Amino acid sequence: MTETLFAFDEGNYQHCQHAYRGEREQEYYLGDYRIEGGGEIDVRAEREAVGACSILRLRSRNRLTFKRSWSHIREDATDVVVLWFVRSGSLRIVLSGNSSIARPGDFALTKSMQPFTIECETDGEGVH
Repeated sequence: MTETLFAFDEGNYQHCQHAYRGEREQEYYLGDYRIEGGGEIDVRAEREAVGACSILRLRSRNRLTFKRSWSHIREDATDVVVLWFVRSGSLRIVLSGNSSIARPGDFALTKSMQPFTIECETDGEGVH
């Protein structure tokens, strides 16, 4: 059964940093989450449990940034590997000073025990 983790719009997107982890603050690991304003704000995440794993679908009409630093890791040492499958837009990952971009059809991998920055960009139709 699909569960909505969060849905942000013009009325609540500025509170995303305090709400992206869900009601129990367990759905994501700790980090700095930001939704770029301007235009129509429409960001949502849905989760489907598959055995011991979860599949999350993140959709956005806005640029998103997520940063996980050493201070976040010390405070929340959740050890998770995330596979990102890009369907539209792009995903820019900065890890140890190196930058990579995943485009539609690509996948990327992040580990929560390493500092990183992710930027989710929309495509020409305004979708990520």
